[in-house]
Amino acid sequence: MAQLQRFTLKNGLTLFVDEVPQYPVVAVQAWVGVGSADEVLPAQAGISHVIEHMLFKGTGRREVGEVAMEIEGAGGSLNAWTSFDETVYHMVLPSDRWDLAVDVLCDVLQHSTFDAGELEREKEVIIEEIRHSENSPSHITSDNLFGTAYDGYCYGPPIIGTRESVNAFSPDDLRAYCRTWYHPANVTFFVVGDVDALKVRDALEASFSDPVDDRRVADFNRPRPEHSPGQSAVTVARGPFTEAYLNIAIPIPTFDMRTAAEVDLLSMILGDGESSRIQRVLKHERELVLESYSWAFTPMGAGLFTIGAVLTPENIPEVTREVVTLLGGLRTITADELKKAKVSLRSEEVVAMETVQGLAKKRGYFHQVAGDPLGEEAYFAAIDAVTCEALQERAAQILIGSRFLSTTVPDDFQIDEGVLRESLVAVPEAPEVIIGTANRDFDLYDLPGGARLLVLEDHTLPFVSMRCGWVGGLLSETPEVNGIAPLASSLFSRGTLRRDGAAVQEFVESRGGSLFGFTGRNSFGLRLDSLSETFPVNTDLFMETLFQPAFDEDELEKGRERLLETLKAEKDRHSTQVLRLFERNLYPTDHPYNMNISGERESILRLGRGDLLAHLENRCPASQLVFCAVGDIDGQALHEKVSYGLKRRPQSRSPWTPPSVDTWGTTPKATYQRADISQDHILLGVPGVTIYDEDRFPLEVLSRLLSGQSGRLFLDLRDKQSLAYSVSAFSLEGVAAGYFATYIVTRPEQADRSVQGLSEHLDRLLHEQVSEEELSRTVQYMVGTHAIGLQRRSALCAAAFFGDLYGIGHDSYRKYKEHLEAVTADDIKKVARKYLSPDRRLLAVYGPRDVSPGRAGL
Repeated sequence: MAQLQRFTLKNGLTLFVDEVPQYPVVAVQAWVGVGSADEVLPAQAGISHVIEHMLFKGTGRREVGEVAMEIEGAGGSLNAWTSFDETVYHMVLPSDRWDLAVDVLCDVLQHSTFDAGELEREKEVIIEEIRHSENSPSHITSDNLFGTAYDGYCYGPPIIGTRESVNAFSPDDLRAYCRTWYHPANVTFFVVGDVDALKVRDALEASFSDPVDDRRVADFNRPRPEHSPGQSAVTVARGPFTEAYLNIAIPIPTFDMRTAAEVDLLSMILGDGESSRIQRVLKHERELVLESYSWAFTPMGAGLFTIGAVLTPENIPEVTREVVTLLGGLRTITADELKKAKVSLRSEEVVAMETVQGLAKKRGYFHQVAGDPLGEEAYFAAIDAVTCEALQERAAQILIGSRFLSTTVPDDFQIDEGVLRESLVAVPEAPEVIIGTANRDFDLYDLPGGARLLVLEDHTLPFVSMRCGWVGGLLSETPEVNGIAPLASSLFSRGTLRRDGAAVQEFVESRGGSLFGFTGRNSFGLRLDSLSETFPVNTDLFMETLFQPAFDEDELEKGRERLLETLKAEKDRHSTQVLRLFERNLYPTDHPYNMNISGERESILRLGRGDLLAHLENRCPASQLVFCAVGDIDGQALHEKVSYGLKRRPQSRSPWTPPSVDTWGTTPKATYQRADISQDHILLGVPGVTIYDEDRFPLEVLSRLLSGQSGRLFLDLRDKQSLAYSVSAFSLEGVAAGYFATYIVTRPEQADRSVQGLSEHLDRLLHEQVSEEELSRTVQYMVGTHAIGLQRRSALCAAAFFGDLYGIGHDSYRKYKEHLEAVTADDIKKVARKYLSPDRRLLAVYGPRDVSPGRAGL
């Protein structure tokens, strides 16, 4: 197939031509960039659709009926459709008559007469169409679903309009609307078939030559806004029907290729074909529905993920519960299901482009939503890139959204809408874990000197993940040696007393493994991931690296340079800068959390080999080591190997004790750092809690209530008020007390209002009770994403390792769900009043100008 050719005519019209000589046919489509979503309501409701009907009803040189006669007489067909985002006129003809299609479309787009008598007659046709919709239970169900799910959004009203609006239109109304929107700069032609692209361009240039004014494409750029859906809702309609019709939908974000690929795959897994989950359960196993299906609506703007069914009305509550359960089940996707969905989806897309008209339509769709008529290439690439983990994460995000149910039932059927709504918003039971290993307990081994080893044998995959380490990291540093933990951890895998750094890496990587040190605010250690076949020899290297690090002078110098480069790079990460500003002012100067986790230039330059060895001996005693391994291993064999290594290690000094938790003051502060940047990075936060404090769970839930695309801050400060480029909230706990913070990136002129907005949301939490629906939705999202995250052996190993290391239990990850689900609305309000009060808040601003602390209530 020849490469798609693009032309921009002098009047601004865009033409795409696909030369496809295989078949002697051609498709010509004119996409006008206007739809019902662009109408000014209520007066213009349905006008785009009326114009679609009227455009083939006569021009200056063609009488009513002549357009269809010409096209059909040439062996072709014509039609049109109106959508939310576009109005499309399309024709398919033998390729030797392509010029007729171009001529007719150019004529009707520019010179339709909109005869008054013809308009009145067409109104009756359209009103009949409206009546037909009003008598169709599937149309009623769908219209009610869109009206509720898109309440206040441009996709809510019916495309077809209302009787009142349609009856009110005059020919002058239609002409004025066309003058606004049917400008050549807002029209794109797609021509696909056995044609010569240059001849098509010349013909179009000659036929479409009457621009209304000198506007260009940029004048018609109208990106759809994000949608902030309301609370979950149920709509019940009645009519003289025998069956019931059910639609359940969850809003999804405005179009992007990754989201489209993921929701399309989810819809395939859930409801495409007889073997899909919905069909298998609802239709074949439970026999609750006559038909069931799912689809993803992905227009330019906000979309919908929808499940539909035709059923007997008595089954509506049970089917609703089953659908919610099946949605919850999407948090677990098997590799086989994903593979099948990818094949099926690719097949459907390819089949849709087998015909010239199908290919033209696909070109138009991707041009409309993605600005690229060849977007199917990026779409297929996005499909290929989707993993089970990504799909499960998308499913978890969908589950926390508002849910909308529309059903149409027979006139005499009584249904309890309250019960139906309870079923709709129910939180589906989250899987305890995703992989089988997480349901089994770890084997615990005592090691020489008081160290511990945790092993979870899982022989389903030939892979092992292993960690060992100490409580430490930033907590173990002082200003004099700030940066020693990241420097030492980076040098663990860069040489031992027996091998240089290159030899260490060559050894482990050639045996299917990876070996590297890690450090953070609270920990310090070493990690190994390995194929199980080579795990024994890689473990030998692991122990050698752990207990016999060389800290070679050449490698040490390189490590210092890398760390200094990291510090320099941090200056470009403005979010890091405001975080550091906040931490320096929140913590006392003698507290480890006051320091930079990457160190400071002066202290890094002072660090030598002796400092690193002394740090290991003084801050990393064998008695406080924790080892953890998950995977295809023999636990007893690993126990023997690690025990042997520990026996050869010299005894450490007395165990090191982390610093105690501080008692925070109550004096609010504001701090500001000027930077030559275009945005203000603002962090408004309060002192927080340790990982040992039970208040951490309500605080985590509270942070999730505020953050994310469905969170309060995003929906209000970004979506509604357009204040923010980025806005979020988080709760950071540690071995020592952490903090709770809100963060926003905004324009300098909006900085004061943004700070006020953050403060208002914190104040709201002090006084208002969180709804049960919002709370359960948030908790369910957290539970689901936590379970999804435990699929990988490395993640499960980390969860058990850090739980044991910090003393909260190696199985604390299993109890996380229980802790979250125990959080009540009263708990949220209690911790909000305890921690978020104005007298505890600290405002940090990194940006081009100062911000008033008074805006934060300080």
